[in-house]
Amino acid sequence: MIIDFFLLFNYYKIVWSDRRELFVEQAGLLEEIENCREELINLSKLHGTTSDIVLKTSKKLDHLLNKYQKSSTMSPTQYL
Repeated sequence: MIIDFFLLFNYYKIVWSDRRELFVEQAGLLEEIENCREELINLSKLHGTTSDIVLKTSKKLDHLLNKYQKSSTMSPTQYL
């Protein structure tokens, strides 16, 4: 019974640690997304919506959004 308690405690400690790391990662991604979005708006005003640099930045924003979506649907136990 004592061993089971310690195993359970360590499991939740690992899950909590992973969850905290996941939240930190998501916060960083949200900041990157916002910065990229602002950059995209400014570049499209300067160069037009079909310029190469705007398309490249748009793809970067898509990648960041996909990465955020994937991280927000993962549960911490998937890291174990």
